[in-house]
Amino acid sequence: MNLGADMKLKAGTFLFLLVAIACHAGLDIAPLQQRLNQGQALEVRAEFERALTNAPTNPHLLYNRAIASYAAGLYEEALLDLDLVESARPRALANKARFQKGNAEFRLGLNTSTNDIEATISRWKQSVSSYDSVLKVQPDHADAKKNHDTVRKLLIDLEKKTAQQNLERGQQRNQPTEKRIQQLRSAMEQFHDVTEMAPSDQEAKDGEQKAKDLLAQVLDEEGTRKTMANQMVMPAPNEPMIMRPDVKQVQEGVNMLEDAHALKPEDKQIEQHLDQGRERLANALTMQAQMYMAIEPRIPRVDDKLGILRMAMEQVEKALEQKPNHQQAQQTLEQIKQRLAQLHEQQGDQLAQQSENAPLEQQAQNLSTALDHFQQASALQPQQQQLPQKAQQTQEKLEQALEQLGDKLMKSPKDGESLDEQAMRLQGAEQALNELQSLKPSQKTAKKAQQVGEELAEVRRQLGEKGQPELPQPGGPGQPPIPTQPQNDPQAMPMDSPPKLDTPGVKGPYQSPAMNRNLRDY
Repeated sequence: MNLGADMKLKAGTFLFLLVAIACHAGLDIAPLQQRLNQGQALEVRAEFERALTNAPTNPHLLYNRAIASYAAGLYEEALLDLDLVESARPRALANKARFQKGNAEFRLGLNTSTNDIEATISRWKQSVSSYDSVLKVQPDHADAKKNHDTVRKLLIDLEKKTAQQNLERGQQRNQPTEKRIQQLRSAMEQFHDVTEMAPSDQEAKDGEQKAKDLLAQVLDEEGTRKTMANQMVMPAPNEPMIMRPDVKQVQEGVNMLEDAHALKPEDKQIEQHLDQGRERLANALTMQAQMYMAIEPRIPRVDDKLGILRMAMEQVEKALEQKPNHQQAQQTLEQIKQRLAQLHEQQGDQLAQQSENAPLEQQAQNLSTALDHFQQASALQPQQQQLPQKAQQTQEKLEQALEQLGDKLMKSPKDGESLDEQAMRLQGAEQALNELQSLKPSQKTAKKAQQVGEELAEVRRQLGEKGQPELPQPGGPGQPPIPTQPQNDPQAMPMDSPPKLDTPGVKGPYQSPAMNRNLRDY
């Protein structure tokens, strides 16, 4: 089939069925071909539908059904079959499928050319790509070469026309700025596509440069305006209930300026505006952190105090990402770290004191948590000598408590116990000994842990024979609390901070959501 003859030409008379092993299904291809040429494509397709019920993976039958679907104008259905044929073993048949995929993609693009130009561009790009694949295998494929050149020319003309329209619309100031950004971005990218396909097209090169310059200018103007936002806004649902600076809008402005700078890195004015915008963003983030710090003394629960200070520290760290030498942010960060370390130390002292007269299980739990507090305090204020000392003393006490707890749980009680109770006791002993081994490795502890593991495996085997369900892990209702392993890595997530999520809105190749909006994945 030669698309260059007439874009609106009916394709049925140019499609030929395969006279191959399809005949084994009881099909006579010659009359089917004649019926196809006479416009009875749906009836011919039905014949292959019936044949495929007995051989659903036969590539020749799939190809012939695709040809009939194509002739009937069912291009999407044809593509589904052609995809299956393309992965089939017969190399020649696979290449025929690629050629017909190029034809089907072109026809689908033609169908949307009056109401969805972007869909047409996408389809025709796929069409050209399919013809390219054919020519890699068969460089002398005349029809593929003709169709490739025809569709490529149509695609270039359409993209240039659309790009020029977007460029003209993007210069109209009587519309929302974000709409102008999308129009100019589309014009720039469409002109760029043309220059990729036709490097010598000077009109496309000039259009791309003009669109890029105008887009950088609009981003510069709008980004600068947004970074100057100084109003206070209501907090988000996950933020403390206080008015705060409009950080989101300032951040969007900085993102726009970064996109403008990426488009014109040599423009000194854009570079200056970007630097000023980052300064304003750092100021806003630092102000928000200071507001969080101001309300911390009025919060009664220690966990909530730690949480809001961690939020404040996150804001200041973001400020320093924008301006590493921001003096106010540096000072605020140090103040937050000092207060966090103070709270962690106080909590560690309190838990360590409470552990002295607590039952053995609670003693191990308190010491484990106290150790975590001291380690976090030390990571925040490494220059304070007493913090590592307190951590070391607490760890030694925790090691003793874990050893005693492990020995206690290893011993069978005087009274009889059920298999369930025995399994829970041994699970607790195993975990306590494993915790001890992680803190203070020794052959003695390793042997105890191995012994407990073997006993526990035997109890579980007996429970399995009785059809008992799997037991819950230690620490559940009615079970002794077993400490978790302390975090020795100062870089690990602190126990009082929420999980950090990626900043929303930055999806796609650009920094600002305005530039990423309505992107089409070709």
